[in-house]
Amino acid sequence: MRILFLTTPGEDYLQDSLFYGLRRRLGADVVDWPRKDVMYADCPRPSAELYGRGFTLWKLLPPIDVDRPPADASIHDAAGGFDLLVFGSIRRQRAEFAAWNRRRGFARFTDRPQAVFLDGEDKTRLLIPAALRGRYYKRERTHGTAPLTRPISFSIPAAKIALRVAADKPRRFATHVQCEEAYRIPWIAEHCKSSYAFDTEDAYRADLASSLFGLTMRKAGWDCMRHYEVAANGCVPAFWKLGEKPATCAPHGLVDGVNCVAFDSAEELDERTRALEADPAAYAEVARAALDWARAHSAEAYAERWLDSLSR
Repeated sequence: MRILFLTTPGEDYLQDSLFYGLRRRLGADVVDWPRKDVMYADCPRPSAELYGRGFTLWKLLPPIDVDRPPADASIHDAAGGFDLLVFGSIRRQRAEFAAWNRRRGFARFTDRPQAVFLDGEDKTRLLIPAALRGRYYKRERTHGTAPLTRPISFSIPAAKIALRVAADKPRRFATHVQCEEAYRIPWIAEHCKSSYAFDTEDAYRADLASSLFGLTMRKAGWDCMRHYEVAANGCVPAFWKLGEKPATCAPHGLVDGVNCVAFDSAEELDERTRALEADPAAYAEVARAALDWARAHSAEAYAERWLDSLSR
């Protein structure tokens, strides 16, 4: 399968993690158009200037030779010869969608590739015309939008997933904690920070690996790369108000008491994490399950499942 992946400028966890997984699976048969420089090791932008300081996802792919359409080509001409056209961020690609949609009924374009739409925005609204024109994959998906959409989530490069849970974990909680409620726990108030705590990704990952629990929560949307980073480093996610997340909405597969700890108050967080800390065998089981969840959400594995979903 040859895929033309229509990109947008700037860092975008959903668009970029799926593109990364597809490129790792299909190589040069996945063509980013325009070229998304931030995905490649030769990107000249300093990592410190990227979203999230460039941790986890960006500047990873080798710059291979790709038969990319000319920058000034129309979307119809560019898509010629491809099997699939992916709109990487449909709500930011209204103009491109309009250009594609205006001519979709013309007989001369009946051999155009199938179009698929990704919606990684934090808002629950849809671009309805696109949802009626093809498979529409949405991250912040609700019961109301489910009939017109398909589920999708962030994913994390397999290279960023630990091989095993570290045996030595001297910290109770990882340093970076944004949940204000958690700061009512004295240990967190003394040892954690709400702002960026690390200048390098290696230090960030080492902190997670050496911690029993990593705090995570809904931000602008329910799905955050933080969930995957915590689990991928053999750290148990402690998820604030996970029970309020719609079942239709990413992240999918996090189960309280199985591969994460859900909490609604500082008291609940303190009690439940102390109980697991006091039972090393039970903690190890939850930590291993969290790591398995991260592996199931590697970008490569997720891209494989996403490709399979196109036929359903």
